[in-house]
Parts: sequence; structure tokens; C-alpha cells
Amino acid sequence: WVLALAAGVFVVLSRYFGAASEGFLEADAAVHYMYARHAFSEPHYFVDIWGRPIKTILYCLPAWFGGRAGVQWASVGLAVGSAWMCYLLAWRLEVARPAVAFVAMLGQPLIFLHSFSELTELPFVFVLCLCLWAYARKTYWLAALLVGLLPAARPEGFGLVVVMAGALLWQRRWWAVPLCFVGVMVWSYVG
Repeated sequence: WVLALAAGVFVVLSRYFGAASEGFLEADAAVHYMYARHAFSEPHYFVDIWGRPIKTILYCLPAWFGGRAGVQWASVGLAVGSAWMCYLLAWRLEVARPAVAFVAMLGQPLIFLHSFSELTELPFVFVLCLCLWAYARKTYWLAALLVGLLPAARPEGFGLVVVMAGALLWQRRWWAVPLCFVGVMVWSYVG
């Protein structure tokens, strides 16, 4: 019930402030929204370096059908989804109270602010949480593929690709290291 209560309060507050907000959280958010909103009529937005493919792919349908409110609903969903993945990760790692990871994730001020924005941070965080969860489950091939998507969400992802490649080598899973680069190669090829 703690998870449901925390998620409920988070969603209600996020949607209230999203609806009350008259503008964008940052200037970048307006541009990211426009990329997502017009991606179907301008397909190059799906691979644009500024628009970031992961964000555009996750936000294009909500932007098309729901406008700015649709993207804000998608953002709050990504925030709660990221918190859920943190809970699963803590549970997998046998943390004494995994619900604390869920509540702590939603309690971060920047996570809250981004939950009613159109920025790239929450898509990045969501994919990163999926990646860490896959790594903790020792599903190394999936962790490698997911980390390869991170540069398509935010530039910081390039550094995490290197970190994951090192972690895979340390785990003696050298065969998974090339999978870390699939996302960037596909993005480059499609672009």
C-alpha cells in the first residue's frame, strides 16, 4: 500500500502542477515537445541529435494525440516506471526495505519537476533503470543492448556505455561487449 500511496500522491501533484503551469519548465522542453509533436510529418526528427530518438519515440504518440498534457502524462508514467524499476532492483539486491527505493526515487525534486516536462531526463532515467535491473538479474545481453540506447536518450549515455563495457569485461562476459554499441550503430545507420 505504501507504493500505491506514494505513486498516487506523486501523480496527483505532478498533474496538478503540470496543468497549472502556463509554460515550459525550460526552453529546451518547448523544442523537445515540438520535435515529438511533429515527428510523424518530419520523420528526420526521430533520429535528430538534438531531439534524441528515445525521447521522440516515447513522446511522439502522446504529443500527437494529447498535446502537451499527453507528453506530461507520459513523463509522469516514466517517473513512476523508473521508481518501480528501482524497487525491483532493490528487491533483487535483497535490500531490507525495497519500498524505500521507490519512495526515494519519487521524492527527488528533479524527478518531480521533470514529471510534468517534456525533457530528455526521464526517458534516460527509465532506460538506465531497465539496464541496471537487467544487469542485476545477470541478463547481460539485455543490459548491454539497453545501455547502447542511452546515448540516443542523452549524451551522458556515451560514458555509461564505456562503464558497462568495463563491467561486462570484469564479469568475463566479453561476448556481450559488442552489444553495447548496437544502439549507437543503429541510430547512426538510420540517421
